[in-house]
Amino acid sequence: MKANFGLPIAIFTYFLFLTKPCAQGITPDQFYKYEVGFSSFKGFILPHSADVHHLMYGRPGGVELFASKSTTGSRPWQKRYNYPDYGLLISYFDTEMKPTGKLYYGLAFMKFYLIRWKNGGMTLRAGTGLTYAPTRYHKSENNLNNMISSIFTYNMQGRLGFEIGFHKQWYFQPSLTLSHASNGSLKLPNAGINIITGNLALGYRFKPMVLSSPAENTSNSTSKSFHYNFLISGAPKEIYPTGGKKYGFWTIRSYVDKPLNEVSRLVAGAELFFNRSLIEEIRRDETTPNSTDYKRAAVVVGHELVVSNISVMVQAGHYFLRSYNKDGDPDFYQRYGLKYYFNKKYFITTMLKAHGGRADNYDFGLGIRI
Repeated sequence: MKANFGLPIAIFTYFLFLTKPCAQGITPDQFYKYEVGFSSFKGFILPHSADVHHLMYGRPGGVELFASKSTTGSRPWQKRYNYPDYGLLISYFDTEMKPTGKLYYGLAFMKFYLIRWKNGGMTLRAGTGLTYAPTRYHKSENNLNNMISSIFTYNMQGRLGFEIGFHKQWYFQPSLTLSHASNGSLKLPNAGINIITGNLALGYRFKPMVLSSPAENTSNSTSKSFHYNFLISGAPKEIYPTGGKKYGFWTIRSYVDKPLNEVSRLVAGAELFFNRSLIEEIRRDETTPNSTDYKRAAVVVGHELVVSNISVMVQAGHYFLRSYNKDGDPDFYQRYGLKYYFNKKYFITTMLKAHGGRADNYDFGLGIRI
């Protein structure tokens, strides 16, 4: 599976961390609590790997239904991020290719207003969820579909758009969307699918609301120089031949974070990897002694962008211990993911680890921050 998320992540981080949102021409009676709508789209499949060039002829299209709720400014982060919306969507894709067929998306998302103007604005929407794929790989009946082999896969989606109001409560929105679906090598084959579409949406806002005045944050979010984080994560992983045994992939992480402000933290630490599928690969490799160490270790640096109880993690790592590397992966890797805090100490994560454009695995973790 190959996927390159550097550009959307860079855009997301730039607009939400490096820029200060503005709200020109906005008065409280222009805010509405809810919105619903639908969009139609058409696009193409991004040729992210030579392995999927035989599936480049489709021109995917479909429709989407969405519903969202606006934040009121009752918390400081909501005002800082220009009163974003959060919501759910369902989407239907027709890939226009027999091997891949139809795809059905369900996502949770947040929509950020990079710039607001009267009855509209420039928006960035980011979401994640699941994809249902009824037409998937089958060894004898559909062996051309090396993109998707699981009935359910993970998905991520980013959208940049412009809302243009033509009535006080109605708007249409042209936008550009990148959608990715894959299962993180839980099952093979899994080259993944990346779809770029042009969208045109019609939305309706209702139930006017008045913005809240958040209480001043009297605590100093950077009063403590460092926080220590400990995390264990894991997931199953399949190797060839397809349909074989699943192997455990475990990671132990220890790192420190330095808060820069209430929404931004720098991260540095180390990781130890226990990918048990490598034990089987070493056993099969006649050129490698069976005693070769399968464990890997690395140093990692990154950034954590905090939005309420959820944060976006972007990290880069470098191996300093790696005895076996049959695939020829580079020494550097990157990781993207989400962290959810139950309280100030305990959290869960879901993250994607990749070597350049080649994804390695998804994992799920449990950790503590002290």
